[in-house]
Amino acid sequence: MATIGLTPSKQLVRLKLIETTAITDLVDERIYGEFPVDPNSRTMNYPLIVFDFFSGLMNYSSTYQRANFHVYCFSRNSSDEAARLYDLCAKSLHAQKLRFTGVDLAGYSIETARPNEEWDVNARAHACWGRFALRTGGAP
Repeated sequence: MATIGLTPSKQLVRLKLIETTAITDLVDERIYGEFPVDPNSRTMNYPLIVFDFFSGLMNYSSTYQRANFHVYCFSRNSSDEAARLYDLCAKSLHAQKLRFTGVDLAGYSIETARPNEEWDVNARAHACWGRFALRTGGAP
């Protein structure tokens, strides 16, 4: 039985987003499981995606977990581009099975809160973000 954990859960989300060609056409592989240290750096390329796990639960026997996470889509071009990118992420992740060779977990993700839009003063970029839940168990 696989070990339930944060690292393989993040791998599932990142791999699901990377396998969606319409997303990688916009962001290449700029899909991060944490916020950049300096999002305003001149070396940061936009648009980009950040997903951020923030809470959840695990059953007593450690065979099942539910992890909640945000998906943030940033664009320096327009709020419309950030929203379009978010819509692609939601389509890729909502009500979808996440299972990949080499990752010891399998899961199912759903969008749990529709997106917010804002100007992010730290990134100096338009942001569109929403909330998701990932339910995982060990892959046989």
